[in-house]
Amino acid sequence: MTIFDGWGVIAGLFIIMAISPGLGFYNQAVMIRALVGQSGFDITHASNAAGLFFLISGIAGLPVASRLERNDARIIIVTGALV
Repeated sequence: MTIFDGWGVIAGLFIIMAISPGLGFYNQAVMIRALVGQSGFDITHASNAAGLFFLISGIAGLPVASRLERNDARIIIVTGALV
């Protein structure tokens, strides 16, 4: 019995999705609390900055999606990791 080759791709995508959105979204409350506590920012400004980050990420995803249709996904993922 052979193992499906796509399991390696699925494992890689699982790791990418666990790190990237996992740290950005689910760790947000901890990071905002630390930012407010250590730097003296207002909770409103810190929360707005996090919201702006997600808004810009969503808007930036549109041209990335069009590039994914034309180019190899590995090139785009490596480029994003290097940036």
